[in-house]
Amino acid sequence: MRNQVGHTLNVAALPVGGVVEQQLGPSRLFVLKTENEKLLVFAVHYKDGRYYLPEMKWWRQVVPCKYLEFPTQRPAGLDPKGIIRCTDSSLPDYWKRNLQWDTTGKGLGEHTPDIQEIPYERRGDFIVIGTSF
Repeated sequence: MRNQVGHTLNVAALPVGGVVEQQLGPSRLFVLKTENEKLLVFAVHYKDGRYYLPEMKWWRQVVPCKYLEFPTQRPAGLDPKGIIRCTDSSLPDYWKRNLQWDTTGKGLGEHTPDIQEIPYERRGDFIVIGTSF
């Protein structure tokens, strides 16, 4: 839903470990609720059925990825040792090793930047993302 402020998203029912993915302009918006109830909010460029991941820096999202995997929710909540990563079988090994993040958004590869979070405002059950991110 759009309003004068920006993009509004209801996160009331999002469980720990849950992920919401929505199209937002030329990107996919992700909201992940982490183990400590924090929201990790970020966007990845998306075109022609592929996510475009960073080559060293987030301003250079050029590595195509068909399948972006998030740690699955377990009965006790989000696996804090889980990894956000591309599981596209056609991705070269170098990128498979490097394009990985932990559930706090920290880059795990040698040249992998941390996830670039999008600023948001919490308004009760909703988050509001500004029009320019």
